[in-house]
Amino acid sequence: MPKNIKQRFITTLYQLPQTVFTLNELAILFPQIAPQNLSQKLRYFSKTNGLIKLRRGLYAKADYNRFELANKLFSPSYVSLATILEKDGLIFQHDSTIHMISYLSRQVEIADQTFQYHKFKSKILVNRQGLIEQSGVWLASRERAFLDSLYLFGDMYIDNLKSLDWDKLFDLASIYESQILMVRLNDQRKTFNKEYHRLVAK
Repeated sequence: MPKNIKQRFITTLYQLPQTVFTLNELAILFPQIAPQNLSQKLRYFSKTNGLIKLRRGLYAKADYNRFELANKLFSPSYVSLATILEKDGLIFQHDSTIHMISYLSRQVEIADQTFQYHKFKSKILVNRQGLIEQSGVWLASRERAFLDSLYLFGDMYIDNLKSLDWDKLFDLASIYESQILMVRLNDQRKTFNKEYHRLVAK
């Protein structure tokens, strides 16, 4: 393959903010490349270190965003649960697994990274309240991740409840349509109030 063609292909990809690409996305980005030739070219690029082949039909830049990969593996999905709670400083125990909310339950390992997908009802999954889009990656806010955790696992210990916005929590809780969740949320609020008053009394 002529060097200038390869260079244009790689240069175009690295100029994009996107770091993970499906075969369909690449076909749209490079309509001048016949579909029957695209897979062959991608094999060449992955062998020459221009791209990383993560799995069949999925390619990435060398410095790819693992959250973006998690979104691309199964869609719709969003980053949540312990991954967000740890990132935002609500829990202190490290969990290297990237936890996702999606339409199925599945565990996937790619390049020494474990992705755990947790199945939620469709009406909860597709509700964008409390979700944040950053450079094409969907992430739960800390409040949405907290509620997802309560909904999925029940009562749990949170190291830093004071970082939560309780008005947002009670507003977001309605999307789950769960009385059990409301009981759990009220219990967590009571725990927070006790801790707050204990600290104030010192």
